Amino acid sequence: MLTFLLIVNNQETYLKSHLQQYLSILKPVNGNMIIVDDGSTDSTKEYVELHFPDIKYTRNNFEAGFQKSFNKALTIISTPYLLISDPHIEITRLDLNAAIQKIKDQNLTALTFPCYQNDNSTDKKPEAFTATFKSGNIQCEPTKKTPTTIHFSETMLLNLTHLNSLHYLNDIYYSTTISWLDLIYRYRKHGLAIHYFSDCSLTKKCHEKTFFSYKINPANELKDTILFQWLHCHSLRFKWLQINWIIAACLTFKPKQLVTLIETSIKWIFHKKPKKNNWFVYKDIDILASNT
Repeated sequence: MLTFLLIVNNQETYLKSHLQQYLSILKPVNGNMIIVDDGSTDSTKEYVELHFPDIKYTRNNFEAGFQKSFNKALTIISTPYLLISDPHIEITRLDLNAAIQKIKDQNLTALTFPCYQNDNSTDKKPEAFTATFKSGNIQCEPTKKTPTTIHFSETMLLNLTHLNSLHYLNDIYYSTTISWLDLIYRYRKHGLAIHYFSDCSLTKKCHEKTFFSYKINPANELKDTILFQWLHCHSLRFKWLQINWIIAACLTFKPKQLVTLIETSIKWIFHKKPKKNNWFVYKDIDILASNT
């Protein structure tokens, strides 16, 4: 009924801490697990094959990236539901029977599971990510509030029937975060429902800024947000706010940001847009939270 997918890259230490825990939450739903090793150079392969021979393990000969590894895994998954998580995350409580039942009862496409951060914050509340349009640009930001707009997290339960109809993850992006945002956006664009499932307890055991265990690169995220807006955001208000942001970036003269901005703006002008009758116009009350 359900497959638990882990995409790992040199996370042997976290697998030793969390794998047994992951398998225990799969037992009530008779789930199985697939690990895609994205070119690890540690002893991940030897550890998994020695201690967990029943887990299906496949390895890329080189680091192909999250998007390609995810799409590769989908070709060998036959269950109707997919649970995906960052291997840095400790799952101490998650009722998968209840989560699957909620998807069935409400005909949902996905569930977002919020996660506690392993930090020194005094505000100990679980977080998910939400997409905001701020300072003339799209940003994916953590939020401790229950999101009312687009939301996603590093542990999600997906309805594979809906996912397969959307042609998997778009691998034209450099960053994992924006690629995942693009998928969730396309869910919402097609009228598919994603709900927030807070009856769980997850904690991310990593202090680095990562998304699905891949380090976040600000320059790549900037490139990808420009592409994302070029492909999907066409309302005049959003265009006007973005122009103001570009002017502000020029006036403050931040060399690295300017070089990235010019490079990507020129590059994506030649990227093919969808046909006009398929365009979707963002509004403040739609997918993005207005935070300008």
